[in-house]
Amino acid sequence: MGMSIYYEAKRETEITKEESKLCWDVIHEYCSNYPFEEKYEDFGVFDVDKDSDIIFMGATKLPMDDAELMYSVANYWLKCLTEITHILKGCHWSASFEGVDFIFDSKDGWRFPTQEEYEEKY
Repeated sequence: MGMSIYYEAKRETEITKEESKLCWDVIHEYCSNYPFEEKYEDFGVFDVDKDSDIIFMGATKLPMDDAELMYSVANYWLKCLTEITHILKGCHWSASFEGVDFIFDSKDGWRFPTQEEYEEKY
């Protein structure tokens, strides 16, 4: 069993062809330039129901054999997700790591919660 990051974007208007292309360009860039020795999984994107308000969703498995590597890989994919978040304007986003919500900062992007933030919420 692995650990994953999960992400989802909702909005009333569908994703446009241009937005989709820009998102896939970012994903391909990050997958092609993966800086770690072994890639466990590419940035995962799921098909979404056209009748739903979900316009983007996916999950990406992380390495489990080394906590420091897992954290580094998660942060790498969060940078990818940050770029996608900036492309998909007007969305309500959720992103988490095994039930713990990531924090989105408009300046710095997606990140893990601090210990204090975690304790306040959980």
